[in-house]
Amino acid sequence: MTRPDYQPLVDNKKIIEKLQERITLMNMELMTEREHNEKIVKDIKDLTSVKDKETKDEVSKDEETSNKENSLNGEIKDQICSFILYCNHPVSEKFMELALEVHENELLPSVLDKAYELMKLAPYIPIERCRLVKYNYDDDLMEQSFDLNEFQHQTIGQIVGGVRHYYPFGLFIETREENETFDKYHDGGECGSGA
Repeated sequence: MTRPDYQPLVDNKKIIEKLQERITLMNMELMTEREHNEKIVKDIKDLTSVKDKETKDEVSKDEETSNKENSLNGEIKDQICSFILYCNHPVSEKFMELALEVHENELLPSVLDKAYELMKLAPYIPIERCRLVKYNYDDDLMEQSFDLNEFQHQTIGQIVGGVRHYYPFGLFIETREENETFDKYHDGGECGSGA
């Protein structure tokens, strides 16, 4: 047994041991919490770096797609035939001229349809009474008629000799009355009898 005069020291020792034990537990909890916080911070950094990488990949894919689109647009622009389209509008009776751009591989019926829409002839005259003619504006000369029964399976590129930056002629959308027939124009402006 311990003597009574040592009892407070023993009690103090027990208190100190309990305090040390408690401090150790608190330190362990703090270390665990700090490790947990560090793990969270690391996970956040990892996720952020993954997101950054994905974003960079998306940006590079977008740039790559944009570059491909630009090169395709450039290729397509190289395949566009640009004409001045002329017309004596049947309603306004005005001589009109507009720019007509079509892809070189479009068939003549498709080009005629675009010209027809561009000149806004739809409510006034049916497309069956329209045709395209190679037209020389300077000489006011119909050079060659492009009748659908003759040229319907040819592309505009084939008809006009390929894509160029400048054509020395325009296209004229010619119209006719219901009972009329078109005159036939041969290359060079020679006029033949109607079909």
